[in-house]
Amino acid sequence: MKKTLLAALAACLSVCLCFGIFAACGGDELKDGTYTENGLIFTVENRNVTITGVEEGVSEVTVPAQFKGVDVDGIAENALAESSVKKLTFSEGLSQFFSIGAFAFNLSSIEEIIHFPANISMINMDALAGLKNLKSITVTGEGEFSIENGALVQTEEGQKVLRLLPAASEPQSNYNAETKTYTVTGYSEVFNHAVSYNQYIENVTIGKDTVRVQEDAFSHIKLTSVTMERDDDEYNGVSNVMIEGGAFTAYKGLKIYVPAESNSEMSTWLSNSKNYIYGHNLLIHPVGCDRTDAHIHGIRNQAGANAVLAGYDITLHEDSQTIDIDGTYSIMSYSAKDLFTEYEG
Repeated sequence: MKKTLLAALAACLSVCLCFGIFAACGGDELKDGTYTENGLIFTVENRNVTITGVEEGVSEVTVPAQFKGVDVDGIAENALAESSVKKLTFSEGLSQFFSIGAFAFNLSSIEEIIHFPANISMINMDALAGLKNLKSITVTGEGEFSIENGALVQTEEGQKVLRLLPAASEPQSNYNAETKTYTVTGYSEVFNHAVSYNQYIENVTIGKDTVRVQEDAFSHIKLTSVTMERDDDEYNGVSNVMIEGGAFTAYKGLKIYVPAESNSEMSTWLSNSKNYIYGHNLLIHPVGCDRTDAHIHGIRNQAGANAVLAGYDITLHEDSQTIDIDGTYSIMSYSAKDLFTEYEG
C-alpha cells in the first residue's frame, strides 16, 4: 500500500515538475496583450501573434518568423502606415500563410524591402499600396513572387502579373527616359496600386499583350497621356484590354489615345464590354482642348448587372486618335465629378 501511494505521489510530482518546466520554458508565458520588441509592436490574442505597429522614430525593422517561441501570423492593416521605417527586412522561415493586411505600409518612409517571401499567399489586394518612397525590393525563397528588372512580379498559371514597380526609382525596363513613357508589356495584368505614385512616369502605353489594368494601378500619377496599342488580331483592331475604375488618376491635362481609326471602330471600342470603367468615368480630351481646370468630356459607367451608358455623341479626331464625347454628365444621381479620382499630387 505504501509503495502504491509513494508511486502515485512520485507520478504526481513528476507531472508537476514537467508542467513547471514547460511553463518556465515559455509554454504559458505568452499572454494576451501588446508587446514591443526590436522596434515592432506585437499584439497577442489566443496565441495568435500579429505585428500591429512600430515604435516612433525607428528607421529599420526586421519581421521575425517567431515571437517568444510562437509563429508570427502576419502584419495587420495599416501597421506600418506613415511610419519612419526606411528599411524593412523579412526573416526566413515565415509561413506561406503569413498575411499582410490592407495598406500595411501606406505612405511610409520605406525605401528598401529585403527578402520579401516568394511563397506568401495571404496578401491583401491593397497590401502594397502607397509605397511612394520605395527604391528597391528583393525576394527570397521559391514561390509565385519574383523580381524581374527591379519589379515585383507574380506568376500564376504561366501568366505574369505586375505587382509592384518601385515608385522612387526609374523603371529598369520598358521605359523611355527621354519621353518618360512606360510601356506595359510582358504582363497579362497590372495589379492594384502596382505603379501608383511613380515619380518618373508621365506617359503610359498599354501593350496589346496586356488584358487587364486593375483599379488604382496608375493612381496618384500626373499622367499626360495613356495610349492603348492597336491589336489587328482583334475585331476591327480594338484592344482586348479591360480597364477598371480608377486605374488612371484623372488629371486635367490627361489625354487617352484609343485604338480606333474611324467612328465605327470607336463605337466598337466603346461598346466592348471589357472596356467598361467600373464605377468611374473614362476621361478623354480632344486634342484641341485647352482648358486648365479639372473637367470631363465623356463618361462610361456600369451599375449592377446591367451596363448603363450616358448619352453621348462621338467625335473622333482622326489625326490623333483621341475622342471627344459630349453627353449627359449624370448617371444614377452621381455627377461626373463623383465618378473619378482627381490627381491630388
